[in-house]
Amino acid sequence: MDPVSVLIGVAWLAIGAAMLAGTVGSFRKAWSSEARLPLFREMERRGLTPERAEDAVGMTQLACATRRCTFCAQRPRCERGAAPLDCPNEEVLRRSSVA
Repeated sequence: MDPVSVLIGVAWLAIGAAMLAGTVGSFRKAWSSEARLPLFREMERRGLTPERAEDAVGMTQLACATRRCTFCAQRPRCERGAAPLDCPNEEVLRRSSVA
Protein backbone atom coordinates (compact mmCIF):
# COMPACT_ATOMS: atom_id res chain seq x y z
CA MET A 1 0.00 0.00 0.00
CA ASP A 2 1.17 3.44 -0.78
CA PRO A 3 1.39 6.10 1.96
CA VAL A 4 -1.40 8.24 0.46
CA SER A 5 -3.93 5.38 0.76
CA VAL A 6 -2.89 4.81 4.35
CA LEU A 7 -3.31 8.50 5.17
CA ILE A 8 -6.74 8.57 3.54
CA GLY A 9 -7.75 5.48 5.51
CA VAL A 10 -6.53 7.03 8.75
CA ALA A 11 -8.42 10.25 7.98
CA TRP A 12 -11.67 8.33 7.39
CA LEU A 13 -11.10 6.38 10.58
CA ALA A 14 -10.64 9.63 12.52
CA ILE A 15 -13.80 11.10 11.00
CA GLY A 16 -15.76 7.98 11.95
CA ALA A 17 -14.37 8.04 15.49
CA ALA A 18 -15.31 11.72 15.88
CA MET A 19 -18.85 11.04 14.67
CA LEU A 20 -19.20 8.09 17.03
CA ALA A 21 -17.91 10.14 19.96
CA GLY A 22 -20.40 12.91 19.18
CA THR A 23 -23.29 10.47 18.99
CA VAL A 24 -22.33 8.77 22.25
CA GLY A 25 -21.92 12.16 23.94
CA SER A 26 -25.35 13.28 22.77
CA PHE A 27 -27.03 10.13 24.05
CA ARG A 28 -25.18 10.39 27.35
CA LYS A 29 -26.33 13.99 27.78
CA ALA A 30 -29.91 13.16 26.83
CA TRP A 31 -30.17 10.27 29.28
CA SER A 32 -27.95 11.56 32.09
CA SER A 33 -30.68 13.14 34.18
CA GLU A 34 -33.64 11.48 35.79
CA ALA A 35 -35.30 14.84 36.48
CA ARG A 36 -38.07 16.22 34.30
CA LEU A 37 -36.95 18.66 31.66
CA PRO A 38 -36.94 22.25 32.83
CA LEU A 39 -39.25 23.05 29.90
CA PHE A 40 -42.04 20.95 31.39
CA ARG A 41 -41.46 22.29 34.90
CA GLU A 42 -41.71 25.84 33.54
CA MET A 43 -44.88 24.96 31.63
CA GLU A 44 -46.38 23.58 34.84
CA ARG A 45 -45.37 26.73 36.71
CA ARG A 46 -47.23 28.80 34.13
CA GLY A 47 -50.30 26.58 34.36
CA LEU A 48 -49.76 24.93 30.98
CA THR A 49 -50.11 21.31 30.01
CA PRO A 50 -48.24 19.69 27.11
CA GLU A 51 -51.59 19.22 25.36
CA ARG A 52 -52.42 22.93 25.61
CA ALA A 53 -48.95 23.88 24.39
CA GLU A 54 -49.32 21.48 21.47
CA ASP A 55 -52.67 23.05 20.56
CA ALA A 56 -51.13 26.53 20.73
CA VAL A 57 -47.85 26.04 18.87
CA GLY A 58 -48.19 22.65 17.17
CA MET A 59 -46.50 19.31 17.72
CA THR A 60 -43.46 20.21 15.62
CA GLN A 61 -42.69 23.36 17.62
CA LEU A 62 -43.22 21.53 20.93
CA ALA A 63 -40.92 18.71 19.81
CA CYS A 64 -38.26 21.23 18.75
CA ALA A 65 -38.58 23.00 22.12
CA THR A 66 -38.14 19.68 23.91
CA ARG A 67 -35.02 18.91 21.87
CA ARG A 68 -33.60 22.39 22.52
CA CYS A 69 -34.20 21.93 26.25
CA THR A 70 -32.64 18.46 26.25
CA PHE A 71 -29.40 19.63 24.64
CA CYS A 72 -29.26 23.17 26.06
CA ALA A 73 -25.95 24.14 27.65
CA GLN A 74 -27.88 25.96 30.41
CA ARG A 75 -29.92 22.87 31.37
CA PRO A 76 -27.92 22.07 34.56
CA ARG A 77 -28.49 25.64 35.70
CA CYS A 78 -32.25 25.35 35.05
CA GLU A 79 -32.36 22.05 36.92
CA ARG A 80 -30.95 23.85 39.96
CA GLY A 81 -33.76 26.41 39.69
CA ALA A 82 -31.82 29.34 38.22
CA ALA A 83 -33.44 29.73 34.80
CA PRO A 84 -31.33 31.73 32.32
CA LEU A 85 -32.64 35.04 31.03
CA ASP A 86 -32.10 33.95 27.42
CA CYS A 87 -34.03 30.66 27.38
CA PRO A 88 -34.29 29.45 23.77
CA ASN A 89 -37.83 28.24 24.45
CA GLU A 90 -39.21 31.48 25.87
CA GLU A 91 -41.07 32.24 22.63
CA VAL A 92 -42.81 28.85 22.66
CA LEU A 93 -43.74 29.29 26.33
CA ARG A 94 -45.04 32.79 25.70
CA ARG A 95 -47.14 31.76 22.69
CA SER A 96 -48.54 28.80 24.63
CA SER A 97 -49.51 31.01 27.57
CA VAL A 98 -51.35 33.47 25.36
CA ALA A 99 -53.40 30.90 23.46
